[in-house]
Amino acid sequence: MARLRMPLRRARFKLCADVPTGGSVRLSPADIHVLSNHLAVIIGFVELMIADAAPGQPHLTDLLEVRAAAVAAANLIGKSADGGA
Repeated sequence: MARLRMPLRRARFKLCADVPTGGSVRLSPADIHVLSNHLAVIIGFVELMIADAAPGQPHLTDLLEVRAAAVAAANLIGKSADGGA
């Protein structure tokens, strides 16, 4: 498997530990768009993996959890996970 090599620029990313204790983070419309795109990729690839998984495979439940989390995150930012832009 090829390893993705991208420079990680700490200033561009917020970690959970960086979230204010009030629990609120405001994103610009551009950041929401980028996040929505990333979630769409996650959902798409997970759905491909789910389609290839045989019933009863141990990782199928994990894939369904990842998909549910990505859909929930997409709904939090107000974007439809099923094709809305």
